[in-house]
Amino acid sequence: MSKNEELEVFERFIEITKTKVVMASILQPEPPSPDIECVVNGEHLGFELTSITDQGIEETFGRKRSFHYQNYKIEIVDVVRRIKKKGCLHNNQGMPMNLILHEANVELGDLWLCDQKQLNEAVRNALESTIFMNIWILDISNKRSMRFNKS
Repeated sequence: MSKNEELEVFERFIEITKTKVVMASILQPEPPSPDIECVVNGEHLGFELTSITDQGIEETFGRKRSFHYQNYKIEIVDVVRRIKKKGCLHNNQGMPMNLILHEANVELGDLWLCDQKQLNEAVRNALESTIFMNIWILDISNKRSMRFNKS
């Protein structure tokens, strides 16, 4: 994802979640730093962004031109797979870290129809083995989000 695309997703995140970000504090440093660094409620935080859909589809089906994204359904296992993959790639760079899982070519609407207790349990279990203090699921199309906090 390009830096412009990352910034666009992060701006949608701010809009949908009503997170109090100091806009002038937003930075997009080079790896291995987080995708976004900024100040939220007086605290310097890092945010990693990853799509649930594009990379998950590519891992499962490859890059076939004939693939129809509308036939793909996001499931709990897709969410957990992304958390585990992102969670082992980054260290905290000395700041509290957040992971934003967002949609790309496939809307996340089906995710809200699954067993929410099972989704909550799966995400919370995956979160515990990562460096992230929060995981956010960001459904841009439906302007919804869900936040999971590390206990």
